[in-house]
Amino acid sequence: MPTIAGQYVSPADCMLRCPCCQRLRDIDEYQTFLRQINALPPQSNVGRQRGRLLTNYYWDAARHQPGTLHWACDQCLEAGRASLGDVSRQHEHCFALPHFAYYDQEKTCRDCGRAFVFSRGEQQHWYEELQFWVEATRVRCPACSRRKHERDRLSRLLAAPDYTDLARTREILQLLLSFGNYARARLYLAQSRKLFAHGSPEYHWLQAWRADINAREQAGPDAPPAAP
Repeated sequence: MPTIAGQYVSPADCMLRCPCCQRLRDIDEYQTFLRQINALPPQSNVGRQRGRLLTNYYWDAARHQPGTLHWACDQCLEAGRASLGDVSRQHEHCFALPHFAYYDQEKTCRDCGRAFVFSRGEQQHWYEELQFWVEATRVRCPACSRRKHERDRLSRLLAAPDYTDLARTREILQLLLSFGNYARARLYLAQSRKLFAHGSPEYHWLQAWRADINAREQAGPDAPPAAP
């Protein structure tokens, strides 16, 4: 009878469904995963469930909570469908489960509802390079994520306006126009124009921007930018 972390289990209990290929795998087909979890220190939250001794928290999660633990069978790793995760470089806490393997995940964007792929390379960058919490995940597609960053950037800029800073004014106007907020762009431009003398290079630059705003509003949201 095979053992899991020193505990004898029945052959039926050894079957785990690989979250990468979604196939049931026997214990001989996920030896890499076993080596990974056996190399980690014992978990403090080991206890009993349904009268059965839990000797390894991670294997129990893979067995009884499929989809909550990211690991991959040996065939997926050998075929290149998944890559090993370095748990020692991941930022976890409390009952969060680390990523023993990375594989492409299909997700639905929270904003636009379109399907997108959270690639294994991006996952590894998130959890091992940027040190994001292991329970964090991508909820927006790249396009919507970029728009959210632009909205956040615009909010920060408008929270502390500097109407004399032309580079800052240019960035604010570009962001406002990208969101189709022509009225707000004209209002910000008017505040900035008050601070420069008529005939100055800065005043002419702002005048040109006003003409561009009007032209883009008439042309519609698909018009290419024509910043002066």
